[in-house]
Amino acid sequence: MANALFLRQFLQLPHYAPKLDKLFCGVCYLPVLLYLLPLTISQYESSILGVGIAVTATGAAISALRFFQGYSPAKFALASYVIVFVPVTLSLLLPESISREYTDADFYNFSMMLQMIVIACGLRSSIDTLNKQLSQEISTRSKREDQLTEAQHIARYGDWSWNIGTQKFTISESALAILPATDREEVVDFHSIMRFAALDQRRAVKDALQKAIEDKQRFHQEFSLLFDDGITRHFSSNAEFQLNDNGKASDLLIGTIHDITDKKNADLAFTENQQRWRDLADATFEAILIYHDHIIIDANHACKALLGYGPDELIGTQGESFIDIDALTPFLDVSSDQQPETQELILQQKHRPEITVELRSRRGKFGDQQVNIVAIRDISERKRYEQQLRQLGYYDSLTGLANRSLFQQRVQHAIQRAQRSLEKHALLFIDLDQFKNINDSLGHNVGDLLLKKVATRLKQRALSLIHI
Repeated sequence: MANALFLRQFLQLPHYAPKLDKLFCGVCYLPVLLYLLPLTISQYESSILGVGIAVTATGAAISALRFFQGYSPAKFALASYVIVFVPVTLSLLLPESISREYTDADFYNFSMMLQMIVIACGLRSSIDTLNKQLSQEISTRSKREDQLTEAQHIARYGDWSWNIGTQKFTISESALAILPATDREEVVDFHSIMRFAALDQRRAVKDALQKAIEDKQRFHQEFSLLFDDGITRHFSSNAEFQLNDNGKASDLLIGTIHDITDKKNADLAFTENQQRWRDLADATFEAILIYHDHIIIDANHACKALLGYGPDELIGTQGESFIDIDALTPFLDVSSDQQPETQELILQQKHRPEITVELRSRRGKFGDQQVNIVAIRDISERKRYEQQLRQLGYYDSLTGLANRSLFQQRVQHAIQRAQRSLEKHALLFIDLDQFKNINDSLGHNVGDLLLKKVATRLKQRALSLIHI
């Protein structure tokens, strides 16, 4: 029974095969039940033999199953159960003259000896396997630590820990590598690092660290350190207290330190570029809107003069207060980063009349976002000039009726339409009788008034389909 329970642990049944473990334990405790039963000696001997066979068969079956599950040392357990039958086999195969010299106890002791030898071999093999696995794990962990150290060095990143109770402070090599030149022995606490910082930053870090220690809360602080070559680099440190088994903060503060100089410089460059863009955008007379996913994320101050809405009123909206969104959306969707799209629209100013504007849109980058840059120009005055030029080019300045150029275009258009649709068109010629006598007798001014009056009456009484 003791042997069986030992093999139970050897096969790691409690951890990897709990159901088989329960079955094996039940079989192993059967001999104990025999002591509780009122059996005779002969009955007990036969029963204990049957129980032994059951325990052996069960152990062999479970060992075989564990071996096929991939647990290699199980083959020794299987062999130890199989080898039990070797002495029995020998007692049957040996001549009776030889077997008489050995008692059952001799064969049993021989069987146990063989079983112990096999189990010892299994233990040796298991220990060798564990040592090999442990060596591989140590090697793998060592490589990972080296990789982590290299990654921290590349990222200019390090770690530190501080036991507040014992005041023991440790810092990694990668952390020392990014700090100003100093010996490890000089770094006795986090304040030792701050001796390269300005006085106001030292106080700020000291106060933040003291508050984190008192409240057992997370520590975060950014600061700058001065190096021997006169260059100032920026750092960020984060730390938290390690939790104990009860889930409460212990005295061990574990933290990181990161050189964020490149990030700070990039942020500063981005801020400067953004301000330069804003100054340039505010210097133009055009209203400029920055759209991201059809939402305005920035606008220049010229929007206030042109649209009546300032940047604060526009940011976060689609511009629905001054433009038709159904017309704007497809215009933004077809914009590209090559040739700007152009469109003319009617915009509604705030508390002012509508104006005609020209929209130009182009895709571009605004920070790290893909955006539509829309420029809006007021072309109302240009449209009025175009209308005046069109009026002068196609209409008579005295009567306001179409002149010869427009009349010829309309006649040509009517002929082409009649040829396509087989429609009929009529041309009516009207002459004013005695008009020359009016000019000669009453003067050209009166003649001009007559022409204007006739033109007005014709336009009032003519149908919409008639061109005069």
